[in-house]
Amino acid sequence: MTTSYLPSNAADLRNKYDEIIQLYSGYEFIKAIGLYSYSQSFNQEFVSEFSSVLNTVDTTTNLLLYEVSTVPSPLSLDFSITEVNSSIIPAGTSYRLFSKNYDSGDFEIVQELIETSELLFFESGWLNTALAEYEPFGLALAQRKNENTFLLPLPQQKNEAPSFNWAVFIFILIWFSVGIHVRIVPTYKELITRYFIAHRFFVEDVMRYRERSSISGIFLFFQHAAFFGLVVYIVSATYISELGIEAFYNSVPQLAIVGQNYFSLFVLGFLIACFVQIVGLLWLYLPSKSLTHFSQALNLYTWIFHLDFIFVSIMLILILIGSTSIWIFVFGIVVILSWLIGFLLTSVDSSKYLLKDRTSYILYTFGLHSLVNIALLVLILTSQTVLDFLELIISI
Repeated sequence: MTTSYLPSNAADLRNKYDEIIQLYSGYEFIKAIGLYSYSQSFNQEFVSEFSSVLNTVDTTTNLLLYEVSTVPSPLSLDFSITEVNSSIIPAGTSYRLFSKNYDSGDFEIVQELIETSELLFFESGWLNTALAEYEPFGLALAQRKNENTFLLPLPQQKNEAPSFNWAVFIFILIWFSVGIHVRIVPTYKELITRYFIAHRFFVEDVMRYRERSSISGIFLFFQHAAFFGLVVYIVSATYISELGIEAFYNSVPQLAIVGQNYFSLFVLGFLIACFVQIVGLLWLYLPSKSLTHFSQALNLYTWIFHLDFIFVSIMLILILIGSTSIWIFVFGIVVILSWLIGFLLTSVDSSKYLLKDRTSYILYTFGLHSLVNIALLVLILTSQTVLDFLELIISI
């Protein structure tokens, strides 16, 4: 929940809290209700906006109200999980918060926490799932309440596989595709040298349709999409914590393409890159009379993506050695800039083969393309909703 979310959703929040209060007010063992988690409560503007909601809630219940936060919050709830008020919970009382996505292997941890903590907070989503999935847990909680003992038969555990480094795996797959590319296209290595060392001759071969194959362009198209997905993955893993990832998917669950994890961000980056490349290729190809075959636009546009192999390799090395996060961000920006330069080069190179209206073509392609990118950047930087969301997921 962010500052910009509150004004238009205050009424819905009041109704939601009222339903929760009515539902749980009759249970004697429920002493407090959490109003939110993953929210921008550290922001003074958020506190001001939320005050009207909080004032309404205060008048409808005598239960304590708390928040789940990871940074100090100025909001005057009864207590925060991160900073428990000693007037609410006696000094010296050991307390824990169990907040995570449900997994059948959680009960061993829960058993230890209940045995070692005087007070334990459960996230409601996890608790509801645990009670539904594993009946003995509910019986053990009832026994804890009635007899002050907690005996829980633990479910059989699955052998946990070691953590998998998706970034390294994808990087290896990309290089494996290079081997396939070299095998399929014998002249591929020579053309790389020609593109960067004798660029004019490379363009001449493509535009005179002496270099007709689109195989290299297709390889580079998908390799670049994979590299951009890696950039999104690496930057996210650097700047967004595990808790921030939970907050991200809590706000936009639709983006959890393959689960609430960093790999979904790689898939998202891959799909975005594919879409943007298709738009860019059509933007260059359709208005040009010199590009008579789509393979020409594809080859001119994608060959600069060989730079990805350098820049993303550096990013991967930096994250593996735990380097300063600013350099990872810098090289991520460099990847995007080289992408934009590729669009400019394609526009300029193909315009040289037009008999007329060369300047107009450059303006319609690179000029308009630049304006759209600048407008999107300004929109993002001036959107309070986007800025609040970024502040939230990076802060926690």
